[in-house]
Amino acid sequence: MTTRDVLMETKNVLLTRGWHQGGLIDELTGAVCVLGALSCAVFGDADGPPQQPTSNDIVDYVLAALAMQDASGVDDIDCHQLAKWNDHPSRTPEDILDMLDRAIASVEPSPEQVPACVTI
Repeated sequence: MTTRDVLMETKNVLLTRGWHQGGLIDELTGAVCVLGALSCAVFGDADGPPQQPTSNDIVDYVLAALAMQDASGVDDIDCHQLAKWNDHPSRTPEDILDMLDRAIASVEPSPEQVPACVTI
């Protein structure tokens, strides 16, 4: 998966399950916080990685988390800070989706990065 794919799936998980504050998952409703949604997108479970995650899954998680962190304005490279951002009392579901849209846009290649088609 590309980082863009992971972020798109993270957004899809939030839209499908609902957004939650105060933990990775609301056990009653199944709603997830932004990190729980990321875990679902990469590992298939809001509670985090399996016992033996693949190195590709770990890289996917970290790259997407860094893009979300940058899009949220969190300065520290620390997922706990992103969780605090998610849980801030003034945070809204729209804030979360806007942040994900910014993160997705930040990892899309610019026209200069896309190789031109070569004709033979």
